[in-house]
Amino acid sequence: MKQKKKFLIFLAGLYVVLPFILLRSSPTEHVIWRWSNLHALIVVIYSGLVALSTGIYVAFDKIGGRLAAGLICVYFLAIFLGDFLIGTYNYYAHQLVREHPVYHHRLGIGTFRCALTDTTLLDHTYIVKINAQRLRSAVDTPYRKPEGSYRILVLGDSFTEGIGVNNDETFCSLIEEQLNAGGENRLRYEVLNAGVESYVPMIEKLYLVRRGIKFSPDFVIVFLDMGDLMQTQTYLRRAEFDADGNLLGIRPNRLNWKGELEVFIRSRFYFVSILYYVLQNEIAGRPSGREATLNQVDSELFRFSLFADQSPWQEQWQRLFSDIEEIHRFCSEKNIGFAVAVYPLGHQVSDGEWDIGRRGYGIPNNYTAPADVFAMITGELGRRGISALDLLPAFRAYRGGKRLYFRNDAHWTKEGHALVAQETAPFLKEKISGSGE
Repeated sequence: MKQKKKFLIFLAGLYVVLPFILLRSSPTEHVIWRWSNLHALIVVIYSGLVALSTGIYVAFDKIGGRLAAGLICVYFLAIFLGDFLIGTYNYYAHQLVREHPVYHHRLGIGTFRCALTDTTLLDHTYIVKINAQRLRSAVDTPYRKPEGSYRILVLGDSFTEGIGVNNDETFCSLIEEQLNAGGENRLRYEVLNAGVESYVPMIEKLYLVRRGIKFSPDFVIVFLDMGDLMQTQTYLRRAEFDADGNLLGIRPNRLNWKGELEVFIRSRFYFVSILYYVLQNEIAGRPSGREATLNQVDSELFRFSLFADQSPWQEQWQRLFSDIEEIHRFCSEKNIGFAVAVYPLGHQVSDGEWDIGRRGYGIPNNYTAPADVFAMITGELGRRGISALDLLPAFRAYRGGKRLYFRNDAHWTKEGHALVAQETAPFLKEKISGSGE
């Protein structure tokens, strides 16, 4: 009887918590529940535990305490094994980036089933295909340029890589389609998507010199956002230079046993990996593992973007401009066309874009960052003789009716990519024509 009473207390505790699980209010929206795969999975697992425990209590006198405990253990073991199977197939099992001794990290090769949580019943899913040359493409790209081809190498971070959209929805794919539209071109344009999550001009210069140049590009364009400013400072702490001050590489994170365990968890489990990530970020208050370098979620990453006056960060800006100038100089030496496209983050477009995720970065609600900094960036690039495309006006003028950014995730929706392609394709066409192509 003592065992049954203890089990009754356990069961009562489950029922007390059940309403909070089912009717959990969103901390960011005035809704009863912000559904996603994760939230639905929590409800299913917890409701299953309540139902099983209720049945066990009803039959407790027949099965006894040991069998009751065993059944609950079997339930959790089944959940654990099921989570392993789901995780092996789902996004969280597919880490796109791999450590690299020079570039700090690079994309893996293969097909990756990915997802990000927005505000829908199901996670937003998409497919990433990385070819053998580690470009975002479904087909291999030979280093030797085909005769009659004009190659445009696109460098950038996760926005360029295309987190959140399929391969054919990235702006690189759309630009290539638009440049080749009509079949009237004398040349076949190839737009090579070399974007990699969290890359900055410092790393992009290394990549261009060591790998990108092998594709014999005719034109190089760097896509730049304000997050590059602070991420550059993070990479500088891991940078190695030769005696003349030339950058040799960025040391990758060396994982200890805890790091290795985290990689295993996040590469083999769905629910457990998300729970681990939540504990690290929301309870421990720090990003976990690779995210500490690549996706630093704190107010400092974008705090500077909230002010028109950038003088407090003048030193950091000059470092970033210097890195871009080095890419420009290298391209000039190789007779390669060069330009920079500067694009906004959601909170720089309107108070309605990226309205949920911005709060984790200390950005106020209903706030739109000033546009003055874009004039500063393009003006500084122009002073250095670098062609620049400012995408902020096009984003602010957009009236298409659909979101350009996801609500929780900071990246572009397919509509955002379409807008970038619409603005960038004619810009490239003009620059290519001006170069005598």
